[in-house]
Amino acid sequence: MEHVAVRPRPPVPGSHPVALRPRVAQQVSVRVEATDTLSATGLRLVLESHTGLVRTRPGSRPVVLVFSTPHVNAATVAQLRALQSSGVPVVLLTAGIEEAALLTLIEHGVVAIVDSKSADGAELAAAVSAAAHQHSVMPQNLLGTLRGLVRRMQRETLGPLGVNSAGLRA
Repeated sequence: MEHVAVRPRPPVPGSHPVALRPRVAQQVSVRVEATDTLSATGLRLVLESHTGLVRTRPGSRPVVLVFSTPHVNAATVAQLRALQSSGVPVVLLTAGIEEAALLTLIEHGVVAIVDSKSADGAELAAAVSAAAHQHSVMPQNLLGTLRGLVRRMQRETLGPLGVNSAGLRA
């Protein structure tokens, strides 16, 4: 077996090994909408206290929209529909979602759902960061509900048509 000696290259002056390079935090522009003024103000303060999250300047397009409402109802869906015209991912902060509303919320741009009864500022900031990087966040119980909805749609709607959820004939 032949051994080959590998010489490391000399370091470039002023450079650091990859693991030691400081990460530059990307600024995530966040717009907050809430059903009441006090909640909106509190959410802005909480989010601005986290590094890398900044309030969207007036007239600018946010990277993420945080929408807070105590409960999801028809008015909430109408507000999301109006806000979603820009295509910005939405983080929904709410106390509860009914199964029937889950797919509709996803259709209207909700990519993260945070439980307002148990979440703290760090969890909300993590959801905003995930949404900015095109990831989704959802409580485990809602993930199970979503899986059930997709299975039911497959079984009751797509299956009888001979199509699967990818639109392919079975």
